[in-house]
Amino acid sequence: MNHLKTAILYTVLSLLSLIAFAVGIALLPQEVAVHFNFEGVVDRLGSPWVFISLPAAAALVSAGLWLTALKEFKHARVINIVLVAVGAVLAVLGWVFFAFAAMGLELGDKLGFPFAAIVLLPISILIMVLGNYMPVAKRNKWFGLRTKATLSSDYVWEKANRFSGMLFFLAGVLSGISAILFSCLKLDYIALIVLLALLVIVVAASLIYTARIAKTAPAEDVSDTDKN
Repeated sequence: MNHLKTAILYTVLSLLSLIAFAVGIALLPQEVAVHFNFEGVVDRLGSPWVFISLPAAAALVSAGLWLTALKEFKHARVINIVLVAVGAVLAVLGWVFFAFAAMGLELGDKLGFPFAAIVLLPISILIMVLGNYMPVAKRNKWFGLRTKATLSSDYVWEKANRFSGMLFFLAGVLSGISAILFSCLKLDYIALIVLLALLVIVVAASLIYTARIAKTAPAEDVSDTDKN
């Protein structure tokens, strides 16, 4: 029942946000700043409706919440927390870009806001949330480090997701610090490079560790690889 309440509440709030976003966009000029270069300078104008994809995606997350509520997945709590976190970040980013569009910037204008801190900080927090819940997620096909090895063994799943979750959480912390630091130094593009580099390192390290653990995994019954 709690999962159903979560689905209902999230659906209502996300749809209200989407409607308000659409009304706001309808009041904006037909052409606004829709793209910025690494230095936060406007390099392309376009329709503000391109930004509605973010709150729309946030609203679509409710489908996952309804699925976990109605099918009563064993790991619904963790999945719901992750879905709500993803949806919240998508909604926040949508409104951030709406604010940028409403500023009336023209080609060549530079944002007066700390771009990296505003945009990358929510993403960093999301990475931290994902990393925090990866170690507690039991073997499932929806969330976690899902490879052939991890899905076929509880031992590999637990070891790999504990290791990968720790790395993702640390990457989120470092990325958040980087976003704030380089925004203050007006080197926002470096914060983006740091974030991407951290993600590549974490994914690569996680896969290498998983392959290593899989070689030492004890024999076990793997007939239930389709666990919810």
